Amino acid sequence: RREGMRRAARRRAEHYAYFQEEPAENVHVGGEDARTLGPWSSARQLVDERERARANREEQIKRRKKEEEGLVAWKPRADRREGSTTAIGNTPSLFEFALQILCDHFDAVESLEGIPDVVRAPIAAELSRRRTLTP
Repeated sequence: RREGMRRAARRRAEHYAYFQEEPAENVHVGGEDARTLGPWSSARQLVDERERARANREEQIKRRKKEEEGLVAWKPRADRREGSTTAIGNTPSLFEFALQILCDHFDAVESLEGIPDVVRAPIAAELSRRRTLTP
C-alpha cells in the first residue's frame, strides 16, 4: 500500500514539478508589451503558454519513462518482516550468525555471566539442538 502511494506521488510530482534553465518572460503581465495588450490577448497568451508548458512536461515524462524501461526492478525473495528464515537463498540475521559462531566455539567459553536471559535461551536451545551441551 505504501509503495502504491509512493508511485502515485511520483507521477503527480512529475506533472507539477519542472525546472527551467532560462528565466521565461512573465506571461502573466504580457511580457514587454504589457500596456498594449488587452484582457483578451493576455488571457489567450496565458492559455497558449500553459498548453505549451503542459506539452513539454508530458514529453519529458515520456522520455524519462523510456529511459527507465531498461532498468531492472529488484524485489526480495521473502518478506523479512515475517521472521528470518535460513532456507537456501536467504541470509541469516546478524544475531543468528553470531549464535552459530558462538555455538561452534562454545568449548572456549568460560561462563555466560553478564549475558541476559533473552540471549541465553537461544544459546541453550541451539546447543541442545546440536547435542553438544556437556556437563
